Amino acid sequence: MSTLNTAEKLNANAKKYRVDDLPSASFYGTRLSKILFNLHNDISLSKIELIYLNKSELLALNYLALNEIHFDVFVRLASIEQETRINKAKETAIKLLEEKQNQEFIYNEHMNQKMAILHKQQKAQESDPKYIFKMENQALREKYNIDFYVDQHDFSLLMQILKKADKNHRLDELDISWLSTKGKPYFTETLRHKYHSLEADYFQKEYANTNDIWMAINASSHYRKAKKANLAKVLLINIGINNQKSKKIKSALNTTLGGAYRDLKETNSALECGETAHTLTPDDFRPCTLLGAINIELGNLELGFSWYEKAKERGAKDQSIDEDIKTIFMRANQDQKQNLIRYLAKYDSTLCQKLEALLKKKKS
Repeated sequence: MSTLNTAEKLNANAKKYRVDDLPSASFYGTRLSKILFNLHNDISLSKIELIYLNKSELLALNYLALNEIHFDVFVRLASIEQETRINKAKETAIKLLEEKQNQEFIYNEHMNQKMAILHKQQKAQESDPKYIFKMENQALREKYNIDFYVDQHDFSLLMQILKKADKNHRLDELDISWLSTKGKPYFTETLRHKYHSLEADYFQKEYANTNDIWMAINASSHYRKAKKANLAKVLLINIGINNQKSKKIKSALNTTLGGAYRDLKETNSALECGETAHTLTPDDFRPCTLLGAINIELGNLELGFSWYEKAKERGAKDQSIDEDIKTIFMRANQDQKQNLIRYLAKYDSTLCQKLEALLKKKKS
């Protein structure tokens, strides 16, 4: 309550002495509010307080404090001073606003000129053949996820390959040979899928033109590698596998279709195709590797590895089988990975160490 009364008294004094336009007059503890308090209570002002009034151009208050004018005269003079102060403050505020607006206008004009120059430069750059070439190359690299450093010696050949692939032109043997060796870091998953899609489309057209079943098998194999197993499945089913006379072709069709079923998680159909293929060509390692992979993915590790042993006996290379198992391992969930490592720790310590190294590399 006392704080409220003090504020009211300060405001009343400020109005009484015609200085309520000055913020310091209504704040407790300021020099001006103390002067007003002293005047209100007929307390003489000090020399310093009188000097302060004079310097602050509060002349009417100064005259009143010195008893040189009566209060009614003071009111007339102080009112004129207050009106002058208010008008001057308004003029100052308007002037400051005009200066600010003028500075903003100058700044905006400067920025507009700068942006116009930049826009002109950008337009000139965008029409520069070198810039266009650079942007096209950058877009191609981004499209095929080559967002890392490309060796200067590799750049030209890599861009030729990317442009060729992007125009749906097949990559030749030299291209694939380079991507599989020196250019291996650039053979990203996206580029691999594109390559296999182009190969699949080529062999599918060859099959349509020649009715050569092996073209369809090649097409299906590439569709699978391009992550388009469903297209491989449709192509092979439409051929009519049971109508084929050659056991070798029947086996190859079943093996390839079984692989497509495996990719699509249609496990029972995949097993059936693999077993049929093995029955047709018991000396071929390919149905054995298919059955080995499916059973390992199902968790039938002993049966799966027994099929891989049969595949080795029939000519499958150890390196190829190791790559198969690595692929299965990387696709597996955490529990399946641990089961596979535990199994191999007993039967194939070398492969077990390779899988553990893969696991550590992926985590890092």
